[in-house]
Amino acid sequence: FYPNISSFQYLSSISIITLGHTPMTGLVPEVFWNISSLSSVELIGTSLSGIIPNASFTNLGYVMVDKNSFSGSLPQSLNGATLLTELH
Repeated sequence: FYPNISSFQYLSSISIITLGHTPMTGLVPEVFWNISSLSSVELIGTSLSGIIPNASFTNLGYVMVDKNSFSGSLPQSLNGATLLTELH
């Protein structure tokens, strides 16, 4: 079972997302990055693509998005992620 990633828009209080090494493909919906309570994201080794958009990353402390097909630069809004301790 793999969730429909667009359904994350209904999870406004989720804090940890761990979906690494799953057969997910395509773009990550922008709503995913706008979950204000998100503190940890692990998407390593999927086939996700596109850019990581500017978003509110104020609670984000751990991000693992390597081994994907993301393009572009890291968003400037990551500078506001003062709790960020790990970025891969």
